[in-house]
Amino acid sequence: MGDIAEISERQAKVKLCALIVDDDHEDHQIIREAFTMFSSVTGTFHYVDNGQRAIDFLTAYQDASELPSLIVLDINMPLLNGLETLKILKEHEMFKMIPVVIFSSSYNPSDIEMARQHGAADYITKPNSFSQYKEIIDKLSVYCCEAPAAGI
Repeated sequence: MGDIAEISERQAKVKLCALIVDDDHEDHQIIREAFTMFSSVTGTFHYVDNGQRAIDFLTAYQDASELPSLIVLDINMPLLNGLETLKILKEHEMFKMIPVVIFSSSYNPSDIEMARQHGAADYITKPNSFSQYKEIIDKLSVYCCEAPAAGI
């Protein structure tokens, strides 16, 4: 129980800067609202609608200390899909330590395996109702408070 209390204490002090990469703007809004309702983590949420825009957004940073502390990435997107984007992020020296959580409607075992192989911190399937977001936000909040994960 000490570990959970310690994480909760760290979460109360954390300011999140997250990059949400999803071509469905509604999903971005739901994640932001869920963080507001279910977490003591506060911060800034940036939104882009495809993987190419995510790479462009991140490469605009000159200082690695200003990069987002979490990337939430959908799989099915135009131009550069989530798995292709994940691979690029994890091969890039400046971005590889940022936890990337795949947040997708896909239950496909090969998508999950590819996410694991390319270094995703976690793979979360999009829920069917807003009430299920509490558990998801709890998981995402932990990534904001811990050292970058080694993979799922």
